[in-house]
Amino acid sequence: MRESQEPPPFLAAFMSFEPRAEPIQSPDQAADAEYRYRVQLVPAPEPHLQVQCWRRIPGGGSWNPRCGPMPLAAFLQRFLPGDPL
Repeated sequence: MRESQEPPPFLAAFMSFEPRAEPIQSPDQAADAEYRYRVQLVPAPEPHLQVQCWRRIPGGGSWNPRCGPMPLAAFLQRFLPGDPL
């Protein structure tokens, strides 16, 4: 993925809905949970991406599994806001 000048499909999908995000109006809104993602290229005859996600609640100290590992397409269908793909 790093050899290409094009953004990876995962990044491109997230960037496509970023402009629709609402700006934070107050510091209270920034207290949402934090998320971490692991995107892995699975080597196979037909290589594919899979995603894992962890969440940390504000004030919490540990990261808890949220989803995955799951195929990128399933992740986007489940978590991408708006119209289904």
